[in-house]
Amino acid sequence: MIATSVLFLAAQGLAAQVLAAKGAQRVAVSAAISPAAIAPASCLEALRAIDAGDASRHVAVDGSKMKKSSQISKLRKSTAPAQTLLIDGGNFTGQSFKGNFPNICFRGSNLTSTRWTKASAAGVGFVSANLSDARLDRATLNHVLFRNTLLVGTNARASQMSDGQLDGGWDASVERLDLTNASMRGFKFICGETATDGCPFNRRGLKLENADLSGARIHSFGLLGATLKGVVVNKTEIGLDHIGQLTNVIIAGPVIVRSERQTVQLTVGQFDALRSAAYSAAAAPANCVKQETRLRELICNPARSDLAQMERENLRLYATMVPGAVLTSPAQAAFLENVSACTSLTDDAASECIKVEFEARREVLVEQLIARKPLMRREAALYVSQSAPFLRVAVSHTAVRPIAPILADSSRAYLLVKVDEQGNQDALAVGTDAAGNRCVANHFRSAARTTAPKRGMTARIWATGADYLTFAGRMNATLRYAQPCPAEFESGPLVRIAVNPADFDKLFAEASATQ
Repeated sequence: MIATSVLFLAAQGLAAQVLAAKGAQRVAVSAAISPAAIAPASCLEALRAIDAGDASRHVAVDGSKMKKSSQISKLRKSTAPAQTLLIDGGNFTGQSFKGNFPNICFRGSNLTSTRWTKASAAGVGFVSANLSDARLDRATLNHVLFRNTLLVGTNARASQMSDGQLDGGWDASVERLDLTNASMRGFKFICGETATDGCPFNRRGLKLENADLSGARIHSFGLLGATLKGVVVNKTEIGLDHIGQLTNVIIAGPVIVRSERQTVQLTVGQFDALRSAAYSAAAAPANCVKQETRLRELICNPARSDLAQMERENLRLYATMVPGAVLTSPAQAAFLENVSACTSLTDDAASECIKVEFEARREVLVEQLIARKPLMRREAALYVSQSAPFLRVAVSHTAVRPIAPILADSSRAYLLVKVDEQGNQDALAVGTDAAGNRCVANHFRSAARTTAPKRGMTARIWATGADYLTFAGRMNATLRYAQPCPAEFESGPLVRIAVNPADFDKLFAEASATQ
Protein backbone atom coordinates (compact mmCIF):
# COMPACT_ATOMS: atom_id res chain seq x y z
CA MET A 1 0.00 0.00 0.00
CA ILE A 2 2.84 2.41 0.88
CA ALA A 3 4.60 1.68 -2.43
CA THR A 4 1.36 2.22 -4.33
CA SER A 5 0.77 5.57 -2.58
CA VAL A 6 4.29 6.71 -3.35
CA LEU A 7 3.85 5.76 -7.00
CA PHE A 8 0.52 7.62 -7.14
CA LEU A 9 2.06 10.73 -5.60
CA ALA A 10 4.97 10.54 -8.02
CA ALA A 11 2.55 10.40 -10.92
CA GLN A 12 0.62 13.35 -9.47
CA GLY A 13 3.85 15.27 -9.13
CA LEU A 14 4.76 14.61 -12.74
CA ALA A 15 1.31 15.65 -13.88
CA ALA A 16 1.58 18.85 -11.85
CA GLN A 17 4.95 19.63 -13.43
CA VAL A 18 3.50 19.09 -16.90
CA LEU A 19 0.44 21.25 -16.12
CA ALA A 20 2.67 24.02 -14.79
CA ALA A 21 4.90 23.87 -17.84
CA LYS A 22 1.86 23.86 -20.07
CA GLY A 23 0.40 26.91 -18.37
CA ALA A 24 3.68 28.81 -18.52
CA GLN A 25 4.24 28.03 -22.19
CA ARG A 26 0.69 28.27 -23.55
CA VAL A 27 0.64 32.06 -23.80
CA ALA A 28 4.08 32.26 -25.40
CA VAL A 29 3.25 29.57 -27.94
CA SER A 30 -0.11 31.02 -28.90
CA ALA A 31 1.36 34.50 -29.17
CA ALA A 32 4.24 33.44 -31.39
CA ILE A 33 2.46 30.90 -33.60
CA SER A 34 -1.09 30.98 -34.86
CA PRO A 35 -3.02 27.69 -34.49
CA ALA A 36 -3.22 27.33 -38.27
CA ALA A 37 0.57 27.56 -38.60
CA ILE A 38 1.41 24.93 -35.98
CA ALA A 39 2.86 21.84 -37.60
CA PRO A 40 1.43 18.44 -36.59
CA ALA A 41 2.75 17.57 -33.14
CA SER A 42 4.19 14.24 -34.23
CA CYS A 43 7.36 12.81 -32.75
CA LEU A 44 9.25 13.50 -35.96
CA GLU A 45 8.16 17.13 -36.04
CA ALA A 46 9.12 17.54 -32.37
CA LEU A 47 12.60 16.16 -33.01
CA ARG A 48 13.03 18.53 -35.92
CA ALA A 49 11.98 21.44 -33.72
CA ILE A 50 14.45 20.35 -31.02
CA ASP A 51 17.25 20.22 -33.61
CA ALA A 52 16.29 23.76 -34.59
CA GLY A 53 16.50 24.93 -30.97
CA ASP A 54 12.73 25.22 -30.44
CA ALA A 55 11.79 23.75 -27.03
CA SER A 56 8.22 25.03 -27.06
CA ARG A 57 6.73 22.10 -28.91
CA HIS A 58 7.46 19.34 -26.43
CA VAL A 59 7.31 18.38 -22.79
CA ALA A 60 9.98 15.95 -21.57
CA VAL A 61 9.24 13.38 -18.87
CA ASP A 62 11.55 10.94 -17.08
CA GLY A 63 10.11 7.56 -18.04
CA SER A 64 12.05 5.74 -15.33
CA LYS A 65 9.65 7.23 -12.75
CA MET A 66 6.68 5.66 -14.47
CA LYS A 67 5.50 2.06 -14.39
CA LYS A 68 2.12 1.99 -16.13
CA SER A 69 0.77 3.04 -19.46
CA SER A 70 -2.18 4.66 -17.70
CA GLN A 71 0.20 7.28 -16.27
CA ILE A 72 1.32 8.14 -19.79
CA SER A 73 -2.32 8.39 -20.89
CA LYS A 74 -3.08 10.87 -18.10
CA LEU A 75 -0.04 12.97 -18.94
CA ARG A 76 -0.97 12.97 -22.60
CA LYS A 77 -4.44 14.28 -21.78
CA SER A 78 -3.04 17.02 -19.55
CA THR A 79 -0.52 18.22 -22.14
CA ALA A 80 -1.45 20.82 -24.76
CA PRO A 81 -2.47 19.14 -28.05
CA ALA A 82 0.11 21.18 -29.96
CA GLN A 83 2.91 19.77 -27.79
CA THR A 84 4.60 16.40 -28.10
CA LEU A 85 5.15 14.29 -24.99
CA LEU A 86 8.73 12.98 -24.78
CA ILE A 87 9.13 9.89 -22.63
CA ASP A 88 12.80 9.31 -21.91
CA GLY A 89 13.61 5.75 -20.86
CA GLY A 90 11.25 3.65 -18.77
CA ASN A 91 10.38 -0.03 -18.68
CA PHE A 92 6.83 -0.74 -19.86
CA THR A 93 7.25 -4.40 -20.74
CA GLY A 94 3.92 -6.14 -21.32
CA GLN A 95 1.82 -3.00 -20.71
CA SER A 96 -1.41 -2.38 -22.63
CA PHE A 97 -1.51 0.81 -24.71
CA LYS A 98 -5.02 0.32 -26.01
CA GLY A 99 -6.71 3.70 -26.23
CA ASN A 100 -5.43 7.12 -27.28
CA PHE A 101 -1.68 7.80 -27.27
CA PRO A 102 -1.11 10.37 -30.03
CA ASN A 103 2.04 12.44 -30.55
CA ILE A 104 4.31 10.72 -28.03
CA CYS A 105 8.05 10.14 -28.43
CA PHE A 106 9.47 7.11 -26.66
CA ARG A 107 13.23 7.53 -26.47
CA GLY A 108 15.25 4.60 -25.16
CA SER A 109 12.14 2.99 -23.69
CA ASN A 110 11.61 -0.73 -23.22
CA LEU A 111 8.26 -1.56 -24.83
CA THR A 112 8.82 -5.27 -25.28
CA SER A 113 5.59 -7.28 -25.63
CA THR A 114 3.42 -4.20 -25.23
CA ARG A 115 -0.09 -4.34 -26.68
CA TRP A 116 -1.29 -1.57 -29.00
CA THR A 117 -4.05 -3.46 -30.82
CA LYS A 118 -6.59 -0.97 -32.25
CA ALA A 119 -4.84 1.89 -30.43
CA SER A 120 -5.09 5.44 -31.74
CA ALA A 121 -1.49 6.67 -31.72
CA ALA A 122 -0.98 8.90 -34.72
CA GLY A 123 2.30 10.81 -34.57
CA VAL A 124 3.88 8.36 -32.13
CA GLY A 125 7.62 7.75 -32.36
CA PHE A 126 10.04 5.09 -31.15
CA VAL A 127 13.64 6.28 -30.98
CA SER A 128 16.25 3.73 -29.86
CA ALA A 129 13.32 1.89 -28.29
CA ASN A 130 12.62 -1.84 -28.02
CA LEU A 131 9.30 -2.93 -29.55
CA SER A 132 10.20 -6.58 -29.92
CA ASP A 133 7.20 -8.95 -29.78
CA ALA A 134 4.84 -5.99 -29.45
CA ARG A 135 1.28 -6.07 -30.84
CA LEU A 136 0.62 -3.14 -33.18
CA ASP A 137 -2.01 -4.91 -35.25
CA ARG A 138 -4.93 -2.78 -36.46
CA ALA A 139 -3.48 0.25 -34.67
CA THR A 140 -3.67 3.75 -36.15
CA LEU A 141 -0.06 4.90 -36.35
CA ASN A 142 -0.10 7.47 -39.15
CA HIS A 143 3.02 9.69 -39.13
CA VAL A 144 4.79 7.11 -36.95
CA LEU A 145 8.58 7.30 -36.60
CA PHE A 146 10.81 4.24 -36.15
CA ARG A 147 14.39 5.37 -35.59
CA ASN A 148 16.99 2.84 -34.53
CA THR A 149 14.10 0.70 -33.27
CA LEU A 150 14.10 -3.00 -32.42
CA LEU A 151 11.06 -4.53 -34.14
CA VAL A 152 11.96 -8.20 -33.75
CA GLY A 153 8.84 -10.34 -34.07
CA THR A 154 6.56 -7.29 -33.91
CA ASN A 155 3.02 -7.83 -35.17
CA ALA A 156 1.80 -4.80 -37.13
CA ARG A 157 -0.73 -6.57 -39.34
CA ALA A 158 -3.46 -4.36 -40.84
CA SER A 159 -2.03 -1.30 -39.09
CA GLN A 160 -2.37 2.24 -40.45
CA MET A 161 1.08 3.77 -41.01
CA SER A 162 0.49 6.28 -43.77
CA ASP A 163 3.16 9.00 -44.04
CA GLY A 164 5.30 7.24 -41.45
CA GLN A 165 9.06 6.87 -41.51
CA LEU A 166 11.67 4.26 -40.67
CA ASP A 167 15.24 5.49 -40.67
CA GLY A 168 18.75 5.24 -39.32
CA GLY A 169 20.28 3.07 -36.71
CA TRP A 170 23.04 0.51 -36.76
CA ASP A 171 21.38 -1.36 -33.90
CA ALA A 172 17.88 -1.53 -35.40
CA SER A 173 16.17 -4.71 -36.59
CA VAL A 174 13.04 -5.59 -38.54
CA GLU A 175 13.56 -9.33 -38.19
CA ARG A 176 10.17 -11.08 -38.47
CA LEU A 177 8.34 -7.74 -38.48
CA ASP A 178 4.88 -8.54 -39.84
CA LEU A 179 3.33 -5.72 -41.89
CA THR A 180 0.83 -7.90 -43.73
CA ASN A 181 -2.15 -5.87 -45.01
CA ALA A 182 -0.69 -2.69 -43.51
CA SER A 183 -1.61 0.66 -45.07
CA MET A 184 1.74 2.38 -45.69
CA ARG A 185 0.81 5.00 -48.23
CA GLY A 186 3.51 7.65 -48.37
CA PHE A 187 5.72 5.73 -45.92
CA LYS A 188 9.45 6.47 -46.11
CA PHE A 189 12.09 3.77 -45.67
CA ILE A 190 15.31 5.75 -45.27
CA CYS A 191 18.77 4.29 -44.81
CA GLY A 192 20.15 6.61 -42.17
CA GLU A 193 19.41 10.19 -41.23
CA THR A 194 22.24 11.47 -43.41
CA ALA A 195 23.82 10.26 -46.64
CA THR A 196 26.72 8.68 -44.74
CA ASP A 197 24.53 6.69 -42.35
CA GLY A 198 23.85 3.05 -43.05
CA CYS A 199 21.02 0.76 -42.12
CA PRO A 200 22.34 -2.78 -41.87
CA PHE A 201 19.01 -3.92 -40.46
CA ASN A 202 18.35 -7.58 -39.91
CA ARG A 203 15.58 -8.15 -42.46
CA ARG A 204 15.12 -11.91 -42.10
CA GLY A 205 11.44 -12.82 -42.16
CA LEU A 206 10.20 -9.29 -42.93
CA LYS A 207 6.61 -9.58 -44.20
CA LEU A 208 4.94 -6.96 -46.37
CA GLU A 209 2.38 -9.22 -47.97
CA ASN A 210 -0.61 -7.27 -49.37
CA ALA A 211 0.70 -4.03 -47.85
CA ASP A 212 -0.21 -0.79 -49.65
CA LEU A 213 2.99 1.05 -50.59
CA SER A 214 1.36 3.64 -52.82
CA GLY A 215 3.46 6.79 -52.80
CA ALA A 216 6.00 5.16 -50.48
CA ARG A 217 9.77 5.68 -50.76
CA ILE A 218 11.79 2.48 -50.60
CA HIS A 219 14.55 3.30 -53.09
CA SER A 220 17.35 3.27 -50.49
CA PHE A 221 16.05 0.34 -48.46
CA GLY A 222 16.82 -3.18 -49.65
CA LEU A 223 13.97 -5.68 -49.47
CA LEU A 224 15.86 -8.78 -50.59
CA GLY A 225 14.35 -11.79 -48.84
CA ALA A 226 11.21 -9.96 -47.70
CA THR A 227 7.76 -11.41 -48.44
CA LEU A 228 6.24 -9.00 -50.97
CA LYS A 229 3.39 -10.98 -52.51
CA GLY A 230 0.40 -8.75 -53.23
CA VAL A 231 2.16 -5.49 -52.33
CA VAL A 232 0.44 -2.52 -54.00
CA VAL A 233 2.85 -0.30 -55.96
CA ASN A 234 1.58 3.03 -57.26
CA LYS A 235 3.85 6.08 -57.63
CA THR A 236 6.21 4.20 -55.33
CA GLU A 237 9.86 5.30 -55.42
CA ILE A 238 12.13 2.30 -55.89
CA GLY A 239 15.81 1.69 -56.57
CA LEU A 240 17.50 -0.41 -59.25
CA ASP A 241 17.72 -3.45 -56.99
CA HIS A 242 13.96 -3.46 -56.44
CA ILE A 243 13.26 -4.15 -60.12
CA GLY A 244 14.11 -7.78 -59.52
CA GLN A 245 12.57 -7.90 -56.05
CA LEU A 246 9.10 -6.62 -56.94
CA THR A 247 7.72 -9.86 -58.31
CA ASN A 248 4.16 -11.03 -57.58
CA VAL A 249 3.19 -7.47 -56.68
CA ILE A 250 0.26 -5.37 -57.88
CA ILE A 251 1.42 -2.52 -60.13
CA ALA A 252 -1.56 -0.18 -59.73
CA GLY A 253 0.05 2.92 -61.22
CA PRO A 254 3.31 4.50 -62.35
CA VAL A 255 6.58 3.36 -60.78
CA ILE A 256 9.27 5.91 -59.93
CA VAL A 257 12.86 4.67 -60.21
CA ARG A 258 15.25 6.87 -58.23
CA SER A 259 18.99 7.16 -57.79
CA GLU A 260 20.93 9.76 -55.84
CA ARG A 261 20.50 12.52 -58.41
CA GLN A 262 18.00 11.20 -60.96
CA THR A 263 14.33 10.23 -61.05
CA VAL A 264 12.48 8.44 -63.84
CA GLN A 265 8.77 7.64 -63.85
CA LEU A 266 7.75 4.49 -65.72
CA THR A 267 4.27 3.63 -66.85
CA VAL A 268 2.83 0.29 -65.85
CA GLY A 269 3.60 -1.02 -69.34
CA GLN A 270 7.19 0.23 -69.28
CA PHE A 271 7.84 -1.31 -65.87
CA ASP A 272 6.32 -4.65 -66.90
CA ALA A 273 8.44 -4.64 -70.06
CA LEU A 274 11.57 -3.87 -68.06
CA ARG A 275 10.94 -6.72 -65.63
CA SER A 276 10.12 -9.13 -68.45
CA ALA A 277 13.27 -8.19 -70.33
CA ALA A 278 15.50 -8.44 -67.31
CA TYR A 279 14.22 -11.50 -65.49
CA SER A 280 12.75 -14.80 -66.50
CA ALA A 281 9.41 -15.78 -65.00
CA ALA A 282 10.81 -19.23 -64.29
CA ALA A 283 12.77 -19.82 -61.13
CA ALA A 284 15.30 -21.96 -63.02
CA PRO A 285 16.24 -22.83 -66.62
CA ALA A 286 13.82 -25.06 -68.51
CA ASN A 287 16.28 -27.93 -68.51
CA CYS A 288 16.14 -28.06 -64.72
CA VAL A 289 12.97 -30.10 -64.99
CA LYS A 290 15.03 -33.26 -65.40
CA GLN A 291 18.26 -33.19 -63.43
CA GLU A 292 19.75 -36.35 -64.92
CA THR A 293 23.39 -35.30 -64.80
CA ARG A 294 25.63 -33.97 -62.06
CA LEU A 295 26.09 -30.74 -64.01
CA ARG A 296 22.33 -30.13 -64.01
CA GLU A 297 22.15 -30.93 -60.30
CA LEU A 298 24.87 -28.39 -59.54
CA ILE A 299 23.34 -25.61 -61.64
CA CYS A 300 19.77 -26.30 -60.50
CA ASN A 301 20.60 -26.56 -56.80
CA PRO A 302 18.34 -24.00 -55.03
CA ALA A 303 21.28 -23.08 -52.81
CA ARG A 304 23.15 -22.04 -55.98
CA SER A 305 20.45 -19.92 -57.62
CA ASP A 306 23.16 -17.57 -58.94
CA LEU A 307 24.34 -20.30 -61.31
CA ALA A 308 20.86 -20.79 -62.74
CA GLN A 309 20.53 -17.02 -63.22
CA MET A 310 23.91 -16.80 -64.94
CA GLU A 311 22.99 -19.68 -67.26
CA ARG A 312 19.77 -17.92 -68.25
CA GLU A 313 21.66 -14.71 -69.01
CA ASN A 314 24.24 -16.48 -71.15
CA LEU A 315 21.55 -18.36 -73.06
CA ARG A 316 19.76 -15.08 -73.82
CA LEU A 317 22.97 -13.43 -74.95
CA TYR A 318 23.88 -16.37 -77.17
CA ALA A 319 20.37 -16.41 -78.67
CA THR A 320 20.75 -12.70 -79.43
CA MET A 321 24.14 -13.27 -81.01
CA VAL A 322 23.01 -16.23 -83.15
CA PRO A 323 19.21 -15.95 -83.48
CA GLY A 324 17.52 -19.18 -84.53
CA ALA A 325 20.80 -21.07 -84.64
CA VAL A 326 20.50 -24.84 -84.84
CA LEU A 327 24.17 -25.74 -84.68
CA THR A 328 26.37 -24.87 -81.73
CA SER A 329 29.26 -22.56 -82.60
CA PRO A 330 32.81 -23.81 -81.95
CA ALA A 331 33.26 -21.19 -79.21
CA GLN A 332 30.02 -22.22 -77.52
CA ALA A 333 30.97 -25.90 -77.79
CA ALA A 334 34.34 -25.20 -76.16
CA PHE A 335 32.61 -23.30 -73.37
CA LEU A 336 30.19 -26.18 -72.72
CA GLU A 337 33.10 -28.61 -72.63
CA ASN A 338 34.91 -26.47 -70.03
CA VAL A 339 31.77 -26.29 -67.89
CA SER A 340 31.32 -30.06 -68.02
CA ALA A 341 34.93 -30.53 -66.92
CA CYS A 342 34.11 -28.68 -63.69
CA THR A 343 31.99 -31.62 -62.53
CA SER A 344 35.12 -33.65 -61.75
CA LEU A 345 35.67 -31.43 -58.70
CA THR A 346 33.98 -31.56 -55.30
CA ASP A 347 30.61 -29.77 -55.01
CA ASP A 348 31.84 -26.39 -53.73
CA ALA A 349 34.85 -26.31 -56.05
CA ALA A 350 32.73 -27.46 -58.98
CA SER A 351 30.16 -24.72 -58.38
CA GLU A 352 32.88 -22.09 -58.20
CA CYS A 353 34.46 -23.47 -61.38
CA ILE A 354 31.13 -23.27 -63.22
CA LYS A 355 30.63 -19.70 -62.03
CA VAL A 356 34.06 -18.67 -63.37
CA GLU A 357 33.29 -20.24 -66.74
CA PHE A 358 29.90 -18.55 -66.92
CA GLU A 359 31.40 -15.15 -66.11
CA ALA A 360 34.15 -15.50 -68.70
CA ARG A 361 31.68 -16.59 -71.37
CA ARG A 362 29.32 -13.73 -70.56
CA GLU A 363 32.08 -11.15 -71.01
CA VAL A 364 32.97 -12.60 -74.41
CA LEU A 365 29.34 -12.61 -75.54
CA VAL A 366 28.75 -9.03 -74.37
CA GLU A 367 31.91 -7.85 -76.11
CA GLN A 368 30.97 -9.61 -79.34
CA LEU A 369 27.42 -8.34 -79.23
CA ILE A 370 28.57 -4.75 -78.76
CA ALA A 371 31.16 -5.14 -81.50
CA ARG A 372 28.48 -6.35 -83.90
CA LYS A 373 26.35 -3.31 -83.23
CA PRO A 374 28.46 -0.20 -83.91
CA LEU A 375 26.87 3.18 -83.51
CA MET A 376 25.30 4.41 -86.72
CA ARG A 377 24.50 7.95 -87.78
CA ARG A 378 21.95 9.71 -85.55
CA GLU A 379 22.47 7.13 -82.79
CA ALA A 380 23.45 7.67 -79.17
CA ALA A 381 24.52 5.17 -76.53
CA LEU A 382 25.36 5.00 -72.86
CA TYR A 383 28.20 2.72 -71.74
CA VAL A 384 28.07 1.95 -68.03
CA SER A 385 30.12 -0.08 -65.59
CA GLN A 386 27.43 -1.64 -63.46
CA SER A 387 26.92 -5.02 -61.80
CA ALA A 388 23.12 -5.08 -61.65
CA PRO A 389 22.13 -8.51 -63.01
CA PHE A 390 19.71 -7.28 -65.66
CA LEU A 391 22.41 -5.07 -67.19
CA ARG A 392 24.22 -8.18 -68.36
CA VAL A 393 21.59 -8.49 -71.04
CA ALA A 394 20.74 -4.80 -71.36
CA VAL A 395 22.39 -4.50 -74.77
CA SER A 396 19.61 -6.54 -76.34
CA HIS A 397 16.60 -4.90 -74.70
CA THR A 398 15.06 -1.53 -75.60
CA ALA A 399 12.99 -1.78 -72.39
CA VAL A 400 16.08 -0.67 -70.45
CA ARG A 401 16.30 2.60 -72.39
CA PRO A 402 13.93 4.68 -70.21
CA ILE A 403 16.06 4.19 -67.08
CA ALA A 404 19.33 5.19 -68.77
CA PRO A 405 19.66 8.31 -66.55
CA ILE A 406 19.34 6.14 -63.44
CA LEU A 407 21.95 3.68 -64.70
CA ALA A 408 24.38 6.48 -65.49
CA ASP A 409 23.91 8.11 -62.10
CA SER A 410 24.34 4.78 -60.29
CA SER A 411 27.49 3.76 -62.16
CA ARG A 412 30.98 4.55 -60.92
CA ALA A 413 31.95 5.33 -64.49
CA TYR A 414 30.04 5.86 -67.69
CA LEU A 415 30.54 7.12 -71.22
CA LEU A 416 28.03 8.93 -73.44
CA VAL A 417 28.59 8.70 -77.19
CA LYS A 418 26.58 10.28 -80.01
CA VAL A 419 27.03 10.17 -83.77
CA ASP A 420 25.42 12.97 -85.77
CA GLU A 421 24.01 12.91 -89.30
CA GLN A 422 27.44 13.58 -90.82
CA GLY A 423 29.04 10.73 -88.85
CA ASN A 424 30.83 13.03 -86.41
CA GLN A 425 30.93 11.73 -82.88
CA ASP A 426 30.93 13.45 -79.53
CA ALA A 427 31.34 11.91 -76.10
CA LEU A 428 31.43 12.61 -72.40
CA ALA A 429 33.13 10.47 -69.74
CA VAL A 430 32.30 10.49 -66.03
CA GLY A 431 34.23 8.66 -63.34
CA THR A 432 34.50 8.63 -59.56
CA ASP A 433 37.91 8.65 -57.93
CA ALA A 434 38.93 6.93 -54.69
CA ALA A 435 37.88 9.98 -52.66
CA GLY A 436 34.37 9.93 -54.14
CA ASN A 437 34.93 12.97 -56.35
CA ARG A 438 32.90 13.06 -59.55
CA CYS A 439 35.23 13.58 -62.50
CA VAL A 440 33.87 14.81 -65.83
CA ALA A 441 35.61 15.24 -69.17
CA ASN A 442 33.41 16.21 -72.12
CA HIS A 443 33.62 16.67 -75.86
CA PHE A 444 35.91 13.70 -76.39
CA ARG A 445 36.86 13.05 -79.99
CA SER A 446 38.39 9.84 -81.27
CA ALA A 447 42.15 10.06 -81.59
CA ALA A 448 43.64 10.89 -84.98
CA ARG A 449 44.89 7.36 -85.58
CA THR A 450 41.44 5.83 -85.21
CA THR A 451 38.14 6.16 -87.01
CA ALA A 452 34.55 6.01 -85.83
CA PRO A 453 33.88 2.89 -83.75
CA LYS A 454 33.09 0.02 -86.07
CA ARG A 455 33.77 -2.75 -83.61
CA GLY A 456 32.57 -1.28 -80.37
CA MET A 457 34.76 0.81 -78.12
CA THR A 458 37.71 -1.52 -77.79
CA ALA A 459 41.32 -0.30 -77.84
CA ARG A 460 40.36 3.31 -78.39
CA ILE A 461 41.64 6.61 -77.06
CA TRP A 462 39.35 9.57 -76.61
CA ALA A 463 41.09 12.86 -75.81
CA THR A 464 40.30 16.42 -74.84
CA GLY A 465 43.19 18.53 -73.68
CA ALA A 466 45.18 16.68 -71.04
CA ASP A 467 42.35 14.28 -70.23
CA TYR A 468 41.95 11.02 -72.04
CA LEU A 469 40.00 7.81 -71.91
CA THR A 470 41.24 4.43 -73.08
CA PHE A 471 39.13 1.34 -73.69
CA ALA A 472 41.09 -1.88 -73.41
CA GLY A 473 40.44 -5.10 -75.30
CA ARG A 474 37.88 -6.59 -72.91
CA MET A 475 35.75 -3.49 -72.49
CA ASN A 476 37.61 -2.23 -69.43
CA ALA A 477 37.85 1.54 -69.26
CA THR A 478 40.70 3.58 -67.88
CA LEU A 479 39.96 7.25 -67.19
CA ARG A 480 42.71 9.76 -66.51
CA TYR A 481 41.98 13.38 -65.66
CA ALA A 482 44.23 16.40 -65.37
CA GLN A 483 41.46 18.26 -63.53
CA PRO A 484 39.58 18.09 -61.23
CA CYS A 485 40.71 14.58 -60.29
CA PRO A 486 44.44 14.01 -60.78
CA ALA A 487 43.95 10.26 -60.59
CA GLU A 488 43.43 7.21 -62.76
CA PHE A 489 40.17 5.32 -62.63
CA GLU A 490 39.55 1.84 -63.95
CA SER A 491 36.08 0.46 -64.51
CA GLY A 492 34.87 -3.07 -64.93
CA PRO A 493 33.32 -4.43 -68.14
CA LEU A 494 31.11 -1.87 -69.80
CA VAL A 495 27.57 -2.47 -70.96
CA ARG A 496 26.02 -0.54 -73.81
CA ILE A 497 22.47 0.83 -73.69
CA ALA A 498 20.85 2.80 -76.48
CA VAL A 499 19.54 6.20 -75.39
CA ASN A 500 17.19 8.69 -76.93
CA PRO A 501 18.80 11.90 -78.25
CA ALA A 502 16.82 13.90 -75.68
CA ASP A 503 18.19 11.75 -72.85
CA PHE A 504 21.71 12.14 -74.26
CA ASP A 505 21.43 15.94 -74.27
CA LYS A 506 19.97 15.98 -70.75
CA LEU A 507 22.66 13.69 -69.32
CA PHE A 508 25.39 15.58 -71.16
CA ALA A 509 24.21 18.94 -69.81
CA GLU A 510 23.77 17.71 -66.25
CA ALA A 511 27.17 15.99 -66.13
CA SER A 512 28.93 19.00 -67.67
CA ALA A 513 27.35 21.27 -65.06
CA THR A 514 29.04 19.31 -62.25
CA GLN A 515 32.57 20.14 -63.42
